[in-house]
Amino acid sequence: TQSRSSAASDVYKRQLYGFGPGSSLTAQILSSGDSWTVNSIFGSRNTALTVPNAGRSWNVLDTTLETYSVTQCGNFPTGAAIFSELEVGYTDGSRGSPSWYDQSGATECNGRLTVYNPNYITIQHN
Repeated sequence: TQSRSSAASDVYKRQLYGFGPGSSLTAQILSSGDSWTVNSIFGSRNTALTVPNAGRSWNVLDTTLETYSVTQCGNFPTGAAIFSELEVGYTDGSRGSPSWYDQSGATECNGRLTVYNPNYITIQHN
């Protein structure tokens, strides 16, 4: 399915499904004229969010474990969601090294972020 939101931002939502342990997903933040597009890519599937530039300078990366319909902590999988081989590349071809920190604070199910190095982090609940 695909949906589109208000004029403030264009959202094209397609479910990214079929991935599991060991799968690779790609994310891109691209600037084009007066807008930014955030792409999440898995295989041939892509979900995109396009927003007006509105004077923004995007210099922050966010990695989130999004969950829906969780009614109890046991609904979370055991083990950590691993984000590895993280790379930051700029349009001029240069590379960056992200600095990760936990800004969410305490969560109901003891969620935690573990930073091993700039290219490898985990997010876990339970």
